[in-house]
Amino acid sequence: MRRPYAGAKIDNIETLDWYPKPFGPGDIDGSGASRLLGAPNMGLYELFVREMAQNSWDAGHGVQKTSFSINLRSLTSSQKRVLRSDVFANSDKSLGLSSLLSKRDVWAIEVSDRGTSGLNGSVRSDITIPDGEPRNFVDLIFKIGAPKDTDLGGGTYGFGKTISYLISSVGTVLIWTQCSTESGSYEHRLIGSAVGSSFDIDGARYTGRQWWGRRVKNRTQIEPVIGREAQVLGEAIFEDHFGTGETGTNILVLGPDFGEEDGGVLNPADVVKNLSDAVVDSLWPKLVDDQNGRRRMEISVRLDGVQQRLPRLEEDSFYGGYADCLVALRHAQAGRPVPQFRYPVKVEEVRSLRPAKLLGHLALIRYPAHARHSASHAVALMRHDAELLVKYLEFEPLPIQGFQWAGVFKPVAATDDSFAKAEPPAHDEWNPETVKDKGMRRDVNIALRRIHEQVREFLHPIADDRQGDGLAPSVAHVGDLLADLIDGFVLGGGPTSRSRKPRSSGSKPRSRKGSSARSPEIVATRIWPAEGAGWVMTEVDVQLANARSVEGMVAVDLHVGVDGGRMDDASMLRPLGWVDEDEGTVAVDAQSFGMNQVRTFVFEAAEDVAVDVNVKLLDSRDE
Repeated sequence: MRRPYAGAKIDNIETLDWYPKPFGPGDIDGSGASRLLGAPNMGLYELFVREMAQNSWDAGHGVQKTSFSINLRSLTSSQKRVLRSDVFANSDKSLGLSSLLSKRDVWAIEVSDRGTSGLNGSVRSDITIPDGEPRNFVDLIFKIGAPKDTDLGGGTYGFGKTISYLISSVGTVLIWTQCSTESGSYEHRLIGSAVGSSFDIDGARYTGRQWWGRRVKNRTQIEPVIGREAQVLGEAIFEDHFGTGETGTNILVLGPDFGEEDGGVLNPADVVKNLSDAVVDSLWPKLVDDQNGRRRMEISVRLDGVQQRLPRLEEDSFYGGYADCLVALRHAQAGRPVPQFRYPVKVEEVRSLRPAKLLGHLALIRYPAHARHSASHAVALMRHDAELLVKYLEFEPLPIQGFQWAGVFKPVAATDDSFAKAEPPAHDEWNPETVKDKGMRRDVNIALRRIHEQVREFLHPIADDRQGDGLAPSVAHVGDLLADLIDGFVLGGGPTSRSRKPRSSGSKPRSRKGSSARSPEIVATRIWPAEGAGWVMTEVDVQLANARSVEGMVAVDLHVGVDGGRMDDASMLRPLGWVDEDEGTVAVDAQSFGMNQVRTFVFEAAEDVAVDVNVKLLDSRDE
């Protein structure tokens, strides 16, 4: 329970000491420190969400569940009084802290994680920390540019933590953590931190970096408030409290400013909507239901404590394809069979030839697009274990209206470090030219080149000998991909083994496969523009697989699919017949198939209808 603090100060709590960093040889100006992220290829919302979540993910415990929460909230009167009188009573005036905390409406973003290590380790930045001992507190609070020591972690440079200062209109955050100590007990720690411009006091020059805690060592060093004092202050200010033995970190970003305020007035609904969108766009791998034994990350976005709805990825019309690709990659890289999905996922190895080396895996999928949303046409690049999105590598869209494609690439564990070293401070790109090690640089260069090659082959699988006639090349679609449209739109699907009912709408063929070992089946489908406007031509490859006899007669039966059944309508469907590659002629009648032989059947249909395709093996009575 939160204790009500009605007074201007908390009883028995001394005002925190203020420690501004004096300039010394080699020190960087605070305004320069705030630019260490460089010029990221994304907006502030995405950058903030990615970097804060990445720090939490890297601090997670093995397979234990990690929770990550972003809460945009207004500070209460008592919280503002505690911040103003007990925490930030002294500060550099140029920050604007006193002015902010004196306002009637003060907003803050509280970022919290649980199931993480918290900010453990030494609290002193001026002493040597032995190898192998945790240093999370020192690295996050006092250092900029400290590399992460997390194996296969998402972070490499440690610059990303500066984003919380950039988002704060006063460059100030308050950090409260509970962590375990060497003795096995649990300890609360609380400290304020700011990054501002350099300033002068009584002729002395200061960098603009400053902290609020307890001064030590002849008042030349600063440490956090520890123990009961930190807990009392933390529970007076933060919404998310710590249970007994619960470890994690809370960060309060004061006066958030994403550069989109209207006349200086923050619109909370817009901000939390943009934060939610950024969570889905950047953290969707953590929202996938099927984590397949991996450590889970439960993510929530709140507005004044009220949780906002985030989509279920497997049912999302845009991200559902990415979710299926990621699940497929996880299975492939774990050496397990790739599950069956509603729409087939193609998983390919990405290799270098000289030297022969497996660099990673690429998964690709084609699936229906929502008419009201833009269609996906990109590969999501991510690291091996952290699975935090680096960027979307965009290519051309599918040339067929109503369909989209998506891909995911992950390096294998053995090459993950090559890609980590190719990332800039914002972790939003792979720049192989920045990697000094030639072998690692080669890994990234070859992988990016192979991804481009394999995507081009995926989008244009067959050389089109009709380009001279002005017909654009099509995409190779499998029958199931085109089978499940409902009013032109189907939600993205997870793995499924359910049978499918006939659907209507959309000029999409549906195969009906019998259970007999001698039954023919459709193994591939291709769609081309037809000569008449509003028509498409479809080629289906049929194979008589696992036949008991050497050959059999196979026929194709076509109908227009409607709700609850099917019908014949020559005005919407025109069968052209089987392609005879030797003679170059087309025959509509049943054709003789040898065992495992593949032959192609062609038909044309209006583009706005569904087509029921029934391939069957004729017996003697049919003949």
